[in-house]
Amino acid sequence: MVIRIVMVAVSFLMLAAHFSRIDNTYLMILSLLIPFLLFIKKRIMLIAIQILSYFASIAWFYSLYGYVQQRIEMDTAWGKLAIIISIIAIFTAISGFLLNSDIIKKKYL
Repeated sequence: MVIRIVMVAVSFLMLAAHFSRIDNTYLMILSLLIPFLLFIKKRIMLIAIQILSYFASIAWFYSLYGYVQQRIEMDTAWGKLAIIISIIAIFTAISGFLLNSDIIKKKYL
């Protein structure tokens, strides 16, 4: 159970770093605060964090598209960038999906 929660926290920490890099302070702070919602032991919080994880994954793929387009325009390599951001996006989606387990659901009534 702890590993699943840590995965969610790491996912949103990476998202906060991403928002910090693009100078979006409000979304950075919001991304840092989202994992703290797990301290509220309500089922609605668990569902909200799952949905936010899926949206975060979509945001990573959206950023990936923009970064790849920039790299193509600059005529520089973009393959490694695509692989790294895709892995982060998939990790984020998986971290949200793993909150759907029976172990976690028993803790959040």
